[in-house]
Amino acid sequence: MKKCTFIIILISVLWCYNYTLSQEHFTPVENTGEYSSIVIESVMINSNSISYGDEIGIFDGSLCVGAVIYTGEFPLKCSAVMKFQEYPGAESGNPMIFKLWQKDEDKELDAEPVYEKGGTFGDLLTVVDTLQANQTKVNDNDESVPVGYSLHQNYPNPFNPATTITYTIPEAAVINVSIYNMTGNKIRTYITDHKNAGHYSIIWDGKNDSGYSVSSGVYLISLQANEYTATKKVMLLH
Repeated sequence: MKKCTFIIILISVLWCYNYTLSQEHFTPVENTGEYSSIVIESVMINSNSISYGDEIGIFDGSLCVGAVIYTGEFPLKCSAVMKFQEYPGAESGNPMIFKLWQKDEDKELDAEPVYEKGGTFGDLLTVVDTLQANQTKVNDNDESVPVGYSLHQNYPNPFNPATTITYTIPEAAVINVSIYNMTGNKIRTYITDHKNAGHYSIIWDGKNDSGYSVSSGVYLISLQANEYTATKKVMLLH
């Protein structure tokens, strides 16, 4: 117990240090004395690592509640400011949202987390295995399209009765979005279609292909697009 308390205090001290360094772009809310601790193991832009001086912001909705700057080493340790009484901060139980700022290009990108542990504000410790950000490019029609493929974490998660699934593709592709239970059985085929490059979203209403509501539990969202495949876990609560 004493060791656990020491680790939490150490992470909070490191957060204060990184917070001072991170004022160039992201500006979190004022300290309330309540924190949710976060460890980030790696951050990628498409398939490349981030650069020295890039910043990661942690958000609850549109409210910035934490930030950390990359100084050349992983893991990154930071904390999110939690709401306390009338002082603003993250609401316990809300999902974490991450954004990446590229210092050299002065560009802000959304970043999708892959969690090892935790993932909602109020968890004692959240460990992010990878933050994945995707750049966009301008095509011949002056339209902004993604540089890489990505299946984003659904929101909300956990959910009831419906959740939004978003994905991006950098080129025309035949798309297949399916939902499986944890035994590997396909329960819903959402899309088997040809799509142009872009950002897309669908809503899963918690039902199977027969139109019946499925039971509470963990399910897998699968995206297949050309040679790209990705899977995300989603939790349905009744």
